[in-house]
Amino acid sequence: MALGGLLVSAGAVVGLYVLYALVLTGQETAAAQAELRESWVDPEAVEASDEDDGDAQRATDRDDVHDEQDAEDEQDAEDDDGAEDAEAPQDGVALLEVLTADGEPGPLDDDPYVVVEGVTYDDLTRGPGHYPHSAQPGEEGNVAVAGHRTTYGSPFFHLDAVSEGDRIEVTDREGQVHRYEVREQRVVQPSDTWVVEDDPLDTGEPTLTLTTCHPRFSAAERLIVFAELVETEGG
Repeated sequence: MALGGLLVSAGAVVGLYVLYALVLTGQETAAAQAELRESWVDPEAVEASDEDDGDAQRATDRDDVHDEQDAEDEQDAEDDDGAEDAEAPQDGVALLEVLTADGEPGPLDDDPYVVVEGVTYDDLTRGPGHYPHSAQPGEEGNVAVAGHRTTYGSPFFHLDAVSEGDRIEVTDREGQVHRYEVREQRVVQPSDTWVVEDDPLDTGEPTLTLTTCHPRFSAAERLIVFAELVETEGG
């Protein structure tokens, strides 16, 4: 009887952990992604906003009504805002979407993922993360991006279904769309850090590398998708 009770309790604990790992962490990431999408500003809108800010500043300069104390108070407020901005989560660095060779939605989610900067534990709770040492989208070298396979929204849950010839579109903050074509998929050891180095395929071509854990619910190996840049447009 006592053993049965222990087994029931253990099962409940496991069930709660699975609920947290697969559902609650997913909700956390979904909320973070929604916030990141809201902050993804059209570059033209940013330019228009900058022009409006410039007009407002010129009007303020003409209206010289602030005394010295007002100016000091304003500077203090700006310093406080700067401190808050430094502590606030950074915006996304790119949008990432996988399409089939025919341009149809691929095996990942229908909506593009907002890629954040960094691959720490905290970074990846918000979505796929860009390896800081790797290239920026469209640049020479290797753009390396990591994502969870089974928790925190599981952005790369179906990464194994990405096939040679599929397209990966990466949109940068300037609005340029960089299209990469998938070349191959590999399973490697966690120690195989060469996959995120500058030229993992030894082709000399600009490369995109997606990494995640393998198999699902395990970190024993790494699933890797390599793609090469074929086109850049817009911006």
